[in-house]
Amino acid sequence: MNHKLSSGRFSTALRRCLSALTVAAVACTSLLSFPSVPVSAATRYGIPAAGTLLYTMNFKEKKGWNPAKSDRAEGTLSLTATAEDPLIAEIHATVNSKSHNWGGEIEGLPLNDYTGYTVFFTIKRSKSLSEKDPNLGVYIDGYYGFYGYSTNLRLLNDMNNLGSHGNVNFSDLGVDIAGNTWESDGVSIENYAIEVNGSKKTIKVFIMDTDAKYVLVDSSAAGEISSFHTENLGLWFHQYNTDMPVLFGNFTVWKGCILTNDRITPAPVTTAAESTTDSPDTSAVPDDTVPAPSDSETGSAQTEAVTDPVKGCAGLSAFPAVFMAIIPAAAILRRKKH
Repeated sequence: MNHKLSSGRFSTALRRCLSALTVAAVACTSLLSFPSVPVSAATRYGIPAAGTLLYTMNFKEKKGWNPAKSDRAEGTLSLTATAEDPLIAEIHATVNSKSHNWGGEIEGLPLNDYTGYTVFFTIKRSKSLSEKDPNLGVYIDGYYGFYGYSTNLRLLNDMNNLGSHGNVNFSDLGVDIAGNTWESDGVSIENYAIEVNGSKKTIKVFIMDTDAKYVLVDSSAAGEISSFHTENLGLWFHQYNTDMPVLFGNFTVWKGCILTNDRITPAPVTTAAESTTDSPDTSAVPDDTVPAPSDSETGSAQTEAVTDPVKGCAGLSAFPAVFMAIIPAAAILRRKKH
């Protein structure tokens, strides 16, 4: 059985739904042949500029991600990296008709008042895996996220609807959804995005249409989320039925709310605290301190960390800049028609 998302039917669907201008961007955001950004976990968020790739999930290595069963879950979710591609995993519940909540935080991706993220991922449903349209919930902090099928989704707070949010049918968005062919041929390969604004405490969920534009499906309102539940952004899954395996993959995290350009409050600049005691007289002490390195001495390493975060993505070392240039022109989000 071939589970690889990027082969066969997936490639055909992808070619149909992407314009030539966005092929390069989607090749790295949806097919993902490169490793995680080469900076330490401690500096993942702080150094790069907005629009930079911060993390790529490898389900075999699980680097920086330590998933576990939630205390609120009744069953343990099964997640197995596919043999063909470690960026793709098969997920299914292990106890039928029981809630499953399983996942964890990702190191180095702080979730607070001064951070914001956009995560991209692909969900594949196939009748070769399940005769029923499989459900899947995706959370960014173990509580907030969405739950849905190939035709609809709803925002979640834990295992319940978020506030008054109900199911949003993709057919009501007024666009054609890329890869949504479950009804016609029993396969659905859909590309999603979630924007997380730590300053506003909001999430926005998008799905890609056949013009390679991300359509806003639903978003939390101001005040609906009082605070996020984890110190770091993460990835959790929720499923309910054992007979509905689904493939999930191509999970990447980018700095900033890059689909809407929502503002993130800058972190306050920390300065040395003023001393509350008299400073000692140092006028007689010779000045033998080592001068700080000049910009020319330090600039090279910093520039590499900021402008070349996707080493290994062949021919696209400047991809973040390309991505940000393409998104406003060719993948501007569409809001659902009223």
